[in-house]
Amino acid sequence: MEHCDILIIGAGAAGISIVKLLLSVGFTNITMCDKQGALYVGCPGMNWAQAEMAAKTNPDQTPGTLAEKLVGADVFIGTSAPGLLTTEMVATMNKDAILFACANPTPEIFPADAKAGGARIIS
Repeated sequence: MEHCDILIIGAGAAGISIVKLLLSVGFTNITMCDKQGALYVGCPGMNWAQAEMAAKTNPDQTPGTLAEKLVGADVFIGTSAPGLLTTEMVATMNKDAILFACANPTPEIFPADAKAGGARIIS
């Protein structure tokens, strides 16, 4: 678990709950993004819950866009908005990436596009 790089987009109730669950079972390399990019300590515009998560995630505490933070990630979890992820972005992830594109009712990326980018497991 310590070597698994997880990126979550969506810093609302669902995303925060997922991060808390992952932290509670021992995952440590988690970066949380909202529509502006990665959350980090001191990131402008966060609410108190996002600030709490910023202090527990993004191990390097660096800013960056979703595309920048996705490079080399093992897992993508989306609880945000449709169409935020492209095939080209998936191709920058680690080999056999896992994607949970859960935006409702339309996912961040459709399964065929994620598979074309090299994702191994898609939900």
